[in-house]
Amino acid sequence: MSIKLPTSRIPNAQPSDLILQYITIGKKIIELWSQAKFNKDRKVNDTVATIIRDCNGILGCGGNFKNGCLYREKDLPNPWIPKKGQPAVICDHAIPVSELVRMYTKENTDIEDLIFYPVVRISQKSNDLLTEKGFAKQGFDRNLPMFRYSEIDLKIETHFGEEIDPKTWTIEQHLDLVKNTPELKKIIDSLREQSKTIKSS
Repeated sequence: MSIKLPTSRIPNAQPSDLILQYITIGKKIIELWSQAKFNKDRKVNDTVATIIRDCNGILGCGGNFKNGCLYREKDLPNPWIPKKGQPAVICDHAIPVSELVRMYTKENTDIEDLIFYPVVRISQKSNDLLTEKGFAKQGFDRNLPMFRYSEIDLKIETHFGEEIDPKTWTIEQHLDLVKNTPELKKIIDSLREQSKTIKSS
């Protein structure tokens, strides 16, 4: 089964339109905070993190809608439907958001790329175990983005139902998965076209 994106309640608003709006306005806010005398770094970092999380939400990787994740803990219900009494699940950034923020501010990685970095739907129980073992925000490897999950023997599968090995799954394999997910390819292509239009106007 492929991913499912949330439907916007805003008439004629496509995911790419909303994402571009968040990024465009967010970058203007970042530019303003970059000129601040006090709390500049913290405010810039907070704004970048907010953009990433907001865009992830549009992609169905957060909030009350979690069926946009390209990965999920094996044996979790699919699609995920919030029901009373059902075990809690979360959308976990395989590479912590703090590191994604650092990649943007220190390495100039495009935020348009960072919003497509891997997010995994896992149970609250597994998330608690990651925290207990000290791997909630540490032990990640940017080249092997799922590696943290191998520390608690968490079984992960793609949205196509293919189990992966968290110890060996590379960022290149993730990017290939993004490109081979029609719903995301459509958004990426649209973002590129809209960005070109903005730059040329």
